[in-house]
Amino acid sequence: MPLERKSSMLDITVADQAAKSRSLVRMLREKAEMGDPKAMSDLGATYFQGDELPRDHSTAFAWFERSATAGYTLAFVNLATCYREGLGCPKDERKALECYKVVAEVETDAMELLGEIYMNGDCGVAKDPREGAYWFRRGAEAGSLECSYRWGVCCATGTGAERDFGNAAEAFRFAAERGHAGAALDLGHCLMNGLGIIGGAKKSMAVEAYAQAAEAGISEACYHLGCAWLNGNGTKGGASAGKAAQWFQKAAEAGHPAASAELAALLHFGAPPFQPPRGVRKDVPAAKAWYERAVELGVTDAAAALGRMHRDAFIGGDEATGDLDEAARWFRVASAGGDGASTRALIDLEKERVLRDRRRRILAEHDAAWSTFVSEAEIASKVADDDVALTAAAAPVPEGEVLSSLVAAKKGRETAERWNPVSFAERYGEAFAMGELEKVLARVRVALERFPQGKKALADEKARRKEKAQRRPAAAKKPPQPERSKPAAPERSAKGPVNPATREKIVSPVRVRPKPAAKPAPKPESRKPSVAEAKRAQPRREQTAALSPARQRAPARDGVAVESPTRGSVLHPRPWGSGLTPPSSPPRSSPVKERAQPQPRSLGAAKENESDQNVKPKTLRPSEGGSGRSKPKVDAVRLMPASPYASTMTRKAKRMLGTKRP
Repeated sequence: MPLERKSSMLDITVADQAAKSRSLVRMLREKAEMGDPKAMSDLGATYFQGDELPRDHSTAFAWFERSATAGYTLAFVNLATCYREGLGCPKDERKALECYKVVAEVETDAMELLGEIYMNGDCGVAKDPREGAYWFRRGAEAGSLECSYRWGVCCATGTGAERDFGNAAEAFRFAAERGHAGAALDLGHCLMNGLGIIGGAKKSMAVEAYAQAAEAGISEACYHLGCAWLNGNGTKGGASAGKAAQWFQKAAEAGHPAASAELAALLHFGAPPFQPPRGVRKDVPAAKAWYERAVELGVTDAAAALGRMHRDAFIGGDEATGDLDEAARWFRVASAGGDGASTRALIDLEKERVLRDRRRRILAEHDAAWSTFVSEAEIASKVADDDVALTAAAAPVPEGEVLSSLVAAKKGRETAERWNPVSFAERYGEAFAMGELEKVLARVRVALERFPQGKKALADEKARRKEKAQRRPAAAKKPPQPERSKPAAPERSAKGPVNPATREKIVSPVRVRPKPAAKPAPKPESRKPSVAEAKRAQPRREQTAALSPARQRAPARDGVAVESPTRGSVLHPRPWGSGLTPPSSPPRSSPVKERAQPQPRSLGAAKENESDQNVKPKTLRPSEGGSGRSKPKVDAVRLMPASPYASTMTRKAKRMLGTKRP
């Protein structure tokens, strides 16, 4: 809200509408000649303005002087104007100041002009904002609208008075309600921002104040009204870019710089729904014209916007608007205005220029290499000679910077069509030596994966392969082959693999699933075994002592060969009374297996067992098949006969004892 200097040329009130008529001028002259002070001042104003009478500042000054001598206060103000401007008399600012002071106590116009003189330091006086604010306040108290507005500005800005937005808003309201356009504009600022307003901002009332000032022709009010419609601040129906553009255009046509830039931005990008009245249709040429007008009015941002417009249009391929040279020119203007972003944009633009030149050179070299490859491929296809056949290095596959240059130049589709693996193999496959085409196609697929059009080409190739595979007749399926069981891993002991002849005869059904018993092998002819055969049939003494009674093989009888049990068959041990020799040491079989093989005992055998229980069992050495530990074996079934496991093993043992021997 800057202070505005009021023109020293007053809109003199004596020249009212009646004085425009010649008859009224004649009557006015008659009254003035008769000595009427007011008529004298009005006749002087008529000569001063030159509407109904020829303009004559000397005659006007004479009538002003006669009216002031008669004591008419307004004549002093008019006379001071002539002295101040030197119109009809020699320029004398001191006399002008004296004339203002004579009537300042009673004439509000004199108060206003005197306050302006002290505020700006005119008429040979020192600048004194406090004295100027004093005269503005005196005029506001006397009812002057202009003085009330000026006093409000002083309170709002703290010029010559203490800053007080409440007093400023009250002064603006007083003047705006009586038709002062400038006061209405500043009142709108206070209402929009809640400055000095009880209860905070009142944006709808601010819009009404802006509209009052805009209708009076103030371009600043038109601009702020456009901002209100653009953002939907206090407007009925919310935001409307179309109405905002209308108010911006009114302000821009009146020469408002910021309004020109805002209107250009709306036209540059458009605003939804992109149709008037609520939207703005995109119009780049009109936006360019308004940007240039805003630059002429001193808007630095408009110059930066022009630079971005030309740069982005050039990058986007718009030949009508895009121009890097123009972009650089406008960025320089904005940079000179202090826009740091434009300075950085100039640097980036220079880098972009160098990069584009490099890409242009790379593309030219690639096109030349492709032409050479095509001619060599045609020759190699016609001549069936291995010396003429091409290698993989002869194909100029776009890779690295070449590929990025092609994509940046918007040649991705052309590149994908040229290097499509299927079409490339059909056209130039015969020109390559054996195995070289596959190397080229591998490089081509890697390159096509780097940009969208290439990925689409690879997807099409994959779809063709799939379709081609579906068209082939389905091959006859092989009949299912029976599954072969894998041989079991050999059992191992502390000394190595266990001899099959000493395998365990009782297999737990929990660990190994029983297989169907094999057919019994035919019995060999009854004959007396030889001495060598008898020795082989007998197990080694150490091994026999280490085996449990259930694992020991019975010695061969005279004329009878011992049959080995078949895999999966279950044999039951014979009782000790059947001729088998008991082992010299306690068996090493697990307590479960011992429990699973109960032996019938006689009364004498039971007494022997009772005496044997008091003897500590012998611990076997590792060479005898033992673990070497001194801890005796524990019969878990005997210790816990009530456990489910013990009952299960007991039933199993009973079932075994009830089975007949084979």
